[in-house]
Amino acid sequence: MTVTATQAEVDFHTGRGGLFFLLNVLNHPGLRAWRGTLHEPHAGWRELVRLALRLELAPDAPLTGFLAEACALEGEQDPVAKLAGLAKLPARADPVAVDRAVLRHVGDAALRALRAERPARVRASPSHVDVHLRLAEVDLELRRGGLDLDPGWLPWLGRVVRFHYDRSDAADRGGSSP
Repeated sequence: MTVTATQAEVDFHTGRGGLFFLLNVLNHPGLRAWRGTLHEPHAGWRELVRLALRLELAPDAPLTGFLAEACALEGEQDPVAKLAGLAKLPARADPVAVDRAVLRHVGDAALRALRAERPARVRASPSHVDVHLRLAEVDLELRRGGLDLDPGWLPWLGRVVRFHYDRSDAADRGGSSP
């Protein structure tokens, strides 16, 4: 993972880029009241990780490092232990509403697609997260569920999130600059 101190940008490759599609689940209109309970700083990132772990979507090492930082998890532990510890902490927001939304709106086929390896290049700054995926790997089940659409500005996350679908070589390079 490369971090540029002057711009606080992060740029890394992950095999689990599809985990970011869960942001569209958490942003579902039916969860508006639930999102209103996310008051603590970094709560959106923490709930994303909790949902991913409940769905058995384990992030790989580069994504784990990014998520541990985004969740502002402190301590001497390695990032994997930090995220595992997050799953054991009591959630500030009730996860039942989120789990129901997943079952109702995602469906089994899209859930299988979410669990698949999905290589991506992630470029993040304090205001944006750009996830670059390969155009050839667009999944129809994810598309039908609207999970791979740009979420845009997510106030509960504090970032603009964009999905970019590039030719294979452009996805590896991260496409054009955001």
